[in-house]
Amino acid sequence: MNKISLTDRSSNTILEEFELDQYDIAHQKAIQYEKLNIDVLINYPSSVEQLGVALGVSSNEIDGLKCEMNEELDSHN
Repeated sequence: MNKISLTDRSSNTILEEFELDQYDIAHQKAIQYEKLNIDVLINYPSSVEQLGVALGVSSNEIDGLKCEMNEELDSHN
């Protein structure tokens, strides 16, 4: 879960995953997909997600936390 992932926006399919220190490689790969007319989203885990994984929090709990964080952010818009 502590990985950078490239996701096809149209199918929500993860195309590739990279280690956190491989951000430049992930970005270059995303550019290659875009040149093939594949709309790509780069998903970079937040520091809160990274900390949760390091502390052994389950993926369900992290998903819940992400939802709560998004709701909080949306409430300020």
